[in-house]
Amino acid sequence: MTRHRYDVPALARTLSLDRPTAPRLTWYGPGGERVELSGRVLANWVVKAGNLLVDECDAAPGTRVCLDLPVHWRWAVWLLATWSVGACGVLDRPTGTVEDPNAGTAEGPATGTAAGPAADPLCDVLVSTRPGAMSGTGPQSVLAVALPALATAFPGSLPEGVIDATGAVRAQPDHPGYRPEIRADAAALAIEGAVSVLHGQLSDAVERAVTGAGWTAPVRLLCVDPAPADAISWLLAPLLHGGSVVLVSAQAQEAEDLPRLTATEAVTATY
Repeated sequence: MTRHRYDVPALARTLSLDRPTAPRLTWYGPGGERVELSGRVLANWVVKAGNLLVDECDAAPGTRVCLDLPVHWRWAVWLLATWSVGACGVLDRPTGTVEDPNAGTAEGPATGTAAGPAADPLCDVLVSTRPGAMSGTGPQSVLAVALPALATAFPGSLPEGVIDATGAVRAQPDHPGYRPEIRADAAALAIEGAVSVLHGQLSDAVERAVTGAGWTAPVRLLCVDPAPADAISWLLAPLLHGGSVVLVSAQAQEAEDLPRLTATEAVTATY
């Protein structure tokens, strides 16, 4: 039997063509916030974020993109965009960081207090809700991200050289620009300072996740405060298998009636 090959670089195109109006990523956050992205909309976000990574940060195979964000729909967009340009997602949040649901909002600090990942040699590009939380010489590029769904700019002033990615992403073209050739031997994921997956291994990792979960048809997967390190299993695998994800944040977990949410969202599997 021929094994299915899950095409990670073509994910955005697949999302925009395969049932493009169906929900693919639904996020529940604090304060009752709910954001639903259709396949076409999710693909558009991923393309725009990928364009920004390439155009403004020279992202390419070997570039290490540190996601200093809580698990959130925007976090998912930036990780998928990182993979779409052949770069490596670094998923460790800075030592001493306390997740703040207001980070990157008018109520939250733009600078943070912990020594940030800028001193971490694994970080070339920092995507953060706390762009001022930097030490050492810093990454080559810093992208400031505001979390609220309707945010069009990062609130407050930003350190010199920091790119307001919240607004800059929206200004990017809707179609992919130049993309470097993705190398199979380039790192795709780094956790706790070590590379855990190469780009050439992503398709097989997705296939193992799908087979291990026993999915024979596209699923609508409920993920409650999932571990970032497991994103291949709970984010990439269901999307590439034609399914969708319902992502419930840690802050929303206590407030939501999960059985009701499961029925409302027509969930077919849980992670």
